[in-house]
Order: sequence, then C-alpha cells, then structure tokens
Amino acid sequence: SEKLFGGKETPLAAGCVPQSEWPTVAKSFVYSSTNVIGLGIKGKAPSHLKTMCWMYFPESDSPFYRCTVFSNYSHHNAPEGHWSLMLEVSESEHKPVNLETLIEECVAGCLTSNLLAPEDVIVSKWHKRLEKGYPTPFIGRNDLLAKVQPTLLANDIYSRGRFGGWKYEVGNQDHSMMQGVEAIEAILGVGKEITYFEPNTVNTTKEMTRRLSLL
Repeated sequence: SEKLFGGKETPLAAGCVPQSEWPTVAKSFVYSSTNVIGLGIKGKAPSHLKTMCWMYFPESDSPFYRCTVFSNYSHHNAPEGHWSLMLEVSESEHKPVNLETLIEECVAGCLTSNLLAPEDVIVSKWHKRLEKGYPTPFIGRNDLLAKVQPTLLANDIYSRGRFGGWKYEVGNQDHSMMQGVEAIEAILGVGKEITYFEPNTVNTTKEMTRRLSLL
C-alpha cells in the first residue's frame, strides 16, 4: 500500500486527515521563531575569538542567545581580509522582538559582550527571520502527539523530523536524518523507529555500530 512520508509540520499534516477536533489540537502546539543576524567585519577576528565556535549569552544586555564566529568554520565563509559573526535571536508571544531595530540592538550587544570593539568596521549586515525556529516542549505535548501520530499512522502518514515530529529533544539535524532512515526501514519491515519513539535511548547511548539495514 502507498505511504506518505515527510517532515511537514505535524498540525498541518494532521489536517490531511478529517477530524473535527484537530483544528483545536493544531493550535495547541507551541513553537518559537528564530531571527538570524549576520555581520561581516573588516580585518581579522580578535585573538580571544580565533578558536571559538559558538557561545551562549544569557545576559539581559545581549538580545541574542547564541553567537557563532562563522568565519572560523571555513575561510570561504568570509572574503579575504574579513571575518564574520552569526547571531541568533529567539522570538515568541512571550518574548517579542522589534524587527526594525533588531540589527542595531545586536550590534550593541556585541559591543557589550566584547564580541566587537568600537573601532571595528562592519561592512555588511544580514537578517533572516524563520517563523518556525524551535518546536517548544510544553506540558501536554506528549498527550497531543499521542492523539495525532497514531491517527496519522492509521492513514499511512509518517510525520517525522524537527517539526514533523515536534520533539525538540530529537529535533537536531542528525536526529531528523535518523528519523527518516528509521521510518523508511519501519515501512519496509527491516527496522524500528528508535530515535523518534525512544529519545532517552538515543540521547544517552553512544552508538558506534549503526549501519543502514538496506546497505
């Protein structure tokens, strides 16, 4: 029989199956948006940032929660004679963001956090807003998924991935990839979906022997 597989958002995928209660269920899923800010700076990264990858900032004077020295990952990430920062700012109904002033607020936060110096010359600024950034864990989430996923499966729909499965604890890129691999194996009857249904198992075990069953 035919199967529908994808990483579409669970509430929207749920809407593929006519259920009178699902419009209410769909609105119950909680998420936050992500604003990504890119700064290109003339010169070289300061010595205290040359070996840094990403850093977290819980302070109230930093509008961003994470900063990545993007140019440290590859010399291709910034033209010669320049370096770059990537900042991430969360947004939700509980944490509104002023999109008009966000970039300048982030620059001010970089100065306060010693990521930038007053004499640094910023040559480029970039902003990308992702409406769906993080599937937020919330009280009652598992109960909602227990309604949605079995009904989808009963209709041969496999909704997996970061927002397809709506489980932040197994929503990273590697998790999402394995959700896809294991879902296909389950459909073919050659494996089980450990990553999606047993997050504690995959997050507390170092798996060194995994091989794709179909290879």
